[in-house]
Amino acid sequence: MPIDLTKHNECGRICKQALEYAKKLIEYGERKTIEISKKTTDFINGKMSTFYKNSEKGLSFPVSVSLNNCVGNWIHSADPDFARYNNIEIGDIIKVHLGVYIDYDSAQIGDTYYLNVDNKLEPDKYTQVLDEIQKELYSLRITSAPPGTDEPLNDDDNPITTNTDIKVLIENVCTDNDCFPVNNTYSFQQTLDEEDSEPKYIVTNYSSVYDDDDIKLNDNIQYELVEDEIYDIDISIIPDVIETTSDFHEYTEHYEAHIGNISGRVNLKLANSRMLFNKIINKYNEHQFYLGEYDTVRDSIGKKEMISKGLLETHSIFFSNDKLPVYQRVFSVVVKSDRLKTKYKV
Repeated sequence: MPIDLTKHNECGRICKQALEYAKKLIEYGERKTIEISKKTTDFINGKMSTFYKNSEKGLSFPVSVSLNNCVGNWIHSADPDFARYNNIEIGDIIKVHLGVYIDYDSAQIGDTYYLNVDNKLEPDKYTQVLDEIQKELYSLRITSAPPGTDEPLNDDDNPITTNTDIKVLIENVCTDNDCFPVNNTYSFQQTLDEEDSEPKYIVTNYSSVYDDDDIKLNDNIQYELVEDEIYDIDISIIPDVIETTSDFHEYTEHYEAHIGNISGRVNLKLANSRMLFNKIINKYNEHQFYLGEYDTVRDSIGKKEMISKGLLETHSIFFSNDKLPVYQRVFSVVVKSDRLKTKYKV
């Protein structure tokens, strides 16, 4: 029986409307990333209040506005040393990323724009590369495994069968257009039921990452594409205009995170932690949210314990060391028997 995509498609429709709304805010003169995030969030909540009255719904990814060499996941920093990333200026490369959910269905969207001297958002050379990658992905001839199986497939006429095939396509288009995928950019499968505890993924420009104890933190596993799987595709690229000694640009991780999500259930010792956990789980469940929404002293104590116990996961912010701008496009696709498909396009 085909998967019911009604709510997923509704999520995609709201995502696209919200992205257009954020673009208009910028073109009409809004320059503060936090205000764009707040106003677009209010727009989404207003739209979603009009349907599916008995459903759980909201943001699955908070409205993020990241500038220039910031890779993504930025909303706002109180640190004056990073005030530049809180305020848009003419000539900036601007990335907007957001997501919404209805019950167990969700969608994400994100795109990159150049702000010209006329306060208009327009494409440039590398946003056109994103266009080409997305077009190539939608034109792929895919042989997907039937639902419920991961049996390997062999079909010379339809060679695209795995996440590795998708990865190679993205990397090849980048090579042809003088750019690299950002190191270890992950596109995750949406897991639609509680039994799917470990989502599949697609990773581009993979490199191994180790912790201080020399334990490997990330993998690059090959999976078969299975019909009716849904993936949130993240294509993040950086221009290849500086001489490097390898295929990897270097990045610095920011000391603070702006986005997090609850992961799992554990016993918390502190009352502040238990109170914060209940507030977050009742509003967002395990979806991603803006950490700055919870900024009292008690919240800070609660977040510290939750992070230490692995209950609160945070999403890192990176900056390219060579100051080159990063371009990003995010969209959700459904694997069908012959194509990657979507009801909405960036």
